[in-house]
Amino acid sequence: MEAKSAGLIAVVRCLLAKAIPSDRALGKSDPYAVFQLNGQKVFKSQTKKKTLTPEWNETFEVAVVCYSLWLVAIFADLFVDIPCWL
Repeated sequence: MEAKSAGLIAVVRCLLAKAIPSDRALGKSDPYAVFQLNGQKVFKSQTKKKTLTPEWNETFEVAVVCYSLWLVAIFADLFVDIPCWL
């Protein structure tokens, strides 16, 4: 049964992150969040510039099935995207 036919919609709020690793040279990072559902990217937040405590306050909706696998990663490195897994 597909999620659309079942009418299941998840409303997800991407609020904030704390204690993000800093770039040692500059002391700040440019973090953003990526949400994956069942191995597919479903949302990318805005990038917050030069902060270790980003506040996104973003909401998105996605069709889901009863058993779905979520993966959320916060990317914080300035030069290479190194995820801080949640």
